[in-house]
Amino acid sequence: GHPRKSRPLTKPSSRYNLSLGLLTQRFLELLLAAPDGVVDLGHVTTSLQTRRRRVYDITAVLEGISVLKRQSVNHFKWIGSTSISSFLLQNQQKLQRELDSLKLVEDTLDSLIKSCAQQLFSMTDDLDNATSAYVTQEDVGRLAAFQQQTVIVVKAPEETKLEVPAPKEVKKYLLKVSYYTIFRHIL
Repeated sequence: GHPRKSRPLTKPSSRYNLSLGLLTQRFLELLLAAPDGVVDLGHVTTSLQTRRRRVYDITAVLEGISVLKRQSVNHFKWIGSTSISSFLLQNQQKLQRELDSLKLVEDTLDSLIKSCAQQLFSMTDDLDNATSAYVTQEDVGRLAAFQQQTVIVVKAPEETKLEVPAPKEVKKYLLKVSYYTIFRHIL
């Protein structure tokens, strides 16, 4: 392939700066600078200005190729047979392929989620389905997630926003309903 031109890191929100390839390179640079080759994921997430999920993707690949080991809950240590700097040079293409594969999986999952949401909205927008668009108290009661829970069901028009502020007293609750676009449909 053609060598890439290095780009300045001045725009942390650009697509290039958010790519898994660059994040991995920057992760390894943080690891290289870390005492004893151990990094804290909280520090890494903050330094890279990215989501923790992206850092976990990176650590999963590096663990998968046996160059990184979890020391504790949020700490990882370099265990590669070569130095981090040598690894960066020797394995850049292999690592990029692995990361591109992860990105493809992520994109596929995002596409499936979007497709499911579109299908759900199409189904709920179909007027022929309106007569079946309800749940009973028994339906809700059978859901495992709601066992031994207090459940409040609200029937409200579209574009209703339901706010439940934290109670000031344990036994006193305030329920506030106002109009705002947040739900496409409620059941």
